[in-house]
Amino acid sequence: MKCIAVNGCEDEEQKFCQCGPVGPSTSTGFPLYQEYGRTLHNTDTTRCGVAAVETIGPVYLAEISGAKIRGALCGYYTVFWNFGIMCAFMVSDYLPFDLYTGALIAVPTLFCITFFFMPESPYYYFIRNQSVNGKKSLKWLRHGEDIEVECKEIEEAVREDMKNDGSWKDLIATKKDRRALLIVLINLPS
Repeated sequence: MKCIAVNGCEDEEQKFCQCGPVGPSTSTGFPLYQEYGRTLHNTDTTRCGVAAVETIGPVYLAEISGAKIRGALCGYYTVFWNFGIMCAFMVSDYLPFDLYTGALIAVPTLFCITFFFMPESPYYYFIRNQSVNGKKSLKWLRHGEDIEVECKEIEEAVREDMKNDGSWKDLIATKKDRRALLIVLINLPS
């Protein structure tokens, strides 16, 4: 059986296929099935999975982190995301394909199982007018720290955000907004 050539390598031992710009960093990018010796995968599923993780991850981190460390924590997210991709590529040369695929599927699976037990974001509860649940969530996330001041700050921020009804017109309201939108749209395909 022939394998797909990867980066010019036609060695039958290397059955690894690159899926879009992120490679094997998410389990959604792994081959969905094999047929007649060709590995087929669904790149659209990979792109959706990566887009969800890259969007939802920093938002959740920003909502659960304290104001003092929010910027650093969200910056570290990008660093560790890219570090994980680099590690996955480095390890791929030393592990057999089946073990490599299993290892890369095990990590996200373990994450999904453990993340199921994480509380909802305090902001979510405060937006839904469930301040008791918001305080419980914040108390769990802060492990016994005094949360009263932070709860009041979150409530005030949510109240302020709810007053300001945003619209799509806000994306192009000023020259700075149009420029930011243009930068995002130019970088979107990459």
